[in-house]
Amino acid sequence: MAEFYLDNDVAMQLARDLDGLGHFATHARHQRLDRAPDFTQLLHAASNQLTLVTHNAKDYRMLHGAWLAWPLHFGVEWTHAGILVIPQARWTTEQCALEIDQVVGAMSNLDNEILRWTAASGWIVWS
Repeated sequence: MAEFYLDNDVAMQLARDLDGLGHFATHARHQRLDRAPDFTQLLHAASNQLTLVTHNAKDYRMLHGAWLAWPLHFGVEWTHAGILVIPQARWTTEQCALEIDQVVGAMSNLDNEILRWTAASGWIVWS
């Protein structure tokens, strides 16, 4: 079982579909963070050890890079439980939940990783 936090641009139905597969999923609206900026979304997910699910590739790639670089500079350790970037309007929420279920089942640890699904390659670790 994995635990997920869906940011405000992901359909709320996906949380129910992930729950139906035996995972725990919460949505930004459930946490009253639906208007919060992306950095707050990532901080909330990380603070609660939840894998963040988003459509927002560009902003989260930048935030992920900063997340990895800043602790090295300050000599501290920060860990987030992973970021999954899913395509927008490609799948139904049920299909999306199945794809997410497969990738988390295949990977032993998503800590401090960002994965993006692409039509050409499927899930890729995005660095």
